[in-house]
Amino acid sequence: MDDVAGAQQQLRIRRAKATSSATTDPSNTVHVTLYPDVQSMALQKQMEPGSQHLPELGDDAFWNVAGNLFVQRGSRGLSIVVTSLSLASRTAPQAMLTLAKTAAGRL
Repeated sequence: MDDVAGAQQQLRIRRAKATSSATTDPSNTVHVTLYPDVQSMALQKQMEPGSQHLPELGDDAFWNVAGNLFVQRGSRGLSIVVTSLSLASRTAPQAMLTLAKTAAGRL
């Protein structure tokens, strides 16, 4: 099995994190986590107070200055976390909103 097929299989089995480096700088990474049910997203929901709400993305969606974008649709959800100090802002970057909207549409 090649690396890509192995990674896809692990993602399907664990329904967990997929990590990718967006640039040649490994300190800039994107973590995507899928939540298959409401119970699995409880920790993410604790970060909601004080976050920027994004009602256009799902039943519940928000961005916080730690670089975490969370979207819930029905009983499923996802989070996109960027580890880069350059993205620490009070409002969600447009590229992340676009990615979240596309991903949330497939939940």
